[in-house]
Amino acid sequence: MLPPSASSQRNYVCGFSANWHGAYLRFIVHYACPSPDAYSPFFELPFARLGYFGGRDCYNLWARRHNDQWILLAEDLTLTAAFAEMLTHPWFHC
Repeated sequence: MLPPSASSQRNYVCGFSANWHGAYLRFIVHYACPSPDAYSPFFELPFARLGYFGGRDCYNLWARRHNDQWILLAEDLTLTAAFAEMLTHPWFHC
């Protein structure tokens, strides 16, 4: 992914990461803010999470809404099925 042109003042995605937060594996997008009026040069937001509950291969897939609430998209998925769902679910595509 290439950064926008030097004249652009819009935020753009500059990276992704994941971390555990309790029982949830959170996927985080990192944004760069090139505007001179920006509060910070970077910020990050979690956009998806996998809830791991129990000792078996069973995950729930959640997506973060615009109002910072989480919405459950799928339940009782294997890890492979959860990643496949993230690749194909319309919620994660612009």
